[in-house]
Amino acid sequence: MNKQTDTRPNNPEEDPTKIQVNRDTPIFTVIEPVVVPTVRSAPNRGLIVSIWLFLGLVLSAGYVLAKEPLQELFLNITSKS
Repeated sequence: MNKQTDTRPNNPEEDPTKIQVNRDTPIFTVIEPVVVPTVRSAPNRGLIVSIWLFLGLVLSAGYVLAKEPLQELFLNITSKS
């Protein structure tokens, strides 16, 4: 078999072309130009307010409707013991 000897240096510090390429190559590249958004994507404040308003109404109605029957139930349980 014929062995070819590689005459290039193995160490990149010894090869000035590799050093120059490393210096000229940018670390970061810009894929797309920067665009300022015209429409807000998140958070959807109207939806958040609507959900919490609905939950507040449901919980307060549940509290008002369940307060008196639960108090009577607890009084009955404590008076029997």
